[in-house]
Amino acid sequence: MKCKVLFLILSLLLASAPVKAAETPYHTLEVKASRFYEYGEWGSALAMYELMLRQKPDLPSNYYKSILLAGLLNDEAMQVDFMEQVQSHAIPFDSIFNGVRSGAVSLARPDVYVNFLRLVKKHQSWMARAIDVKLLEFAVFRGDADSTIALATDLLRLSPDNVEFLTALGNAYLLKGEYYNAILTMLKIVEYKPNDVQALLTIGNYYVMEVEKRLATAGTSLENLPSSRKALLSLFENGKITDSDAKTIASDASTAVKYLAMAEKIQSTPYLRNKMNQVQQLLRLIADNN
Repeated sequence: MKCKVLFLILSLLLASAPVKAAETPYHTLEVKASRFYEYGEWGSALAMYELMLRQKPDLPSNYYKSILLAGLLNDEAMQVDFMEQVQSHAIPFDSIFNGVRSGAVSLARPDVYVNFLRLVKKHQSWMARAIDVKLLEFAVFRGDADSTIALATDLLRLSPDNVEFLTALGNAYLLKGEYYNAILTMLKIVEYKPNDVQALLTIGNYYVMEVEKRLATAGTSLENLPSSRKALLSLFENGKITDSDAKTIASDASTAVKYLAMAEKIQSTPYLRNKMNQVQQLLRLIADNN
């Protein structure tokens, strides 16, 4: 009798206990998430990643894909929540930033990455400078000259001797055709890093171009220089090159040789040697004319 009563009680306890639903296998969720993502069903894909996070809360890819999807859905609140989870699980931030960037670029949606960085900067003020550096790197990657100039200028206020920031700024000025500002920036780079070949070549080639522009007005060029003092003298006599022009050409040519020679000592190339020979020949012809 007692056995029957115990059996009855046990049966009632088991019947009243909640039944835990079977958990969908992780691989199944992963396949579904991939399919939804492929067809641009962002909401459905995000739902799958949320379930995946419950099973593998320490996997960086689940977070950066979730953050990317939340960004595509313009859900900043979810992005903030995911970043809090990232922090709580001590997941490296760079793995998240790199993942979101890669996904945004592959989808041709750079705005998602930029907006995410700005959101993190807003909520994590201690990361503001690191975020600005990432924004600068991305602006350089995209060839966004205006954003690069604004970001690099701001960063240089605290780090005026940072060659990486100066290089980004100088190249952005070149992209915009602001050659004067570009050369001023490149000169600063050489001041802090005298062996920076790119900066040396940029400065040298700029002054070569200035020389070429003035020679072009006289109907000649470095490639087709008069081979004798007499031939060059005819350009002066005909007024094609004035004394003022000659002084400017000589000054620009001397500056070009200075920086090209510095670059040539570090990284010699046939182009450099040839260009230096041409400019030096011009300087000799001008000197012979004086």
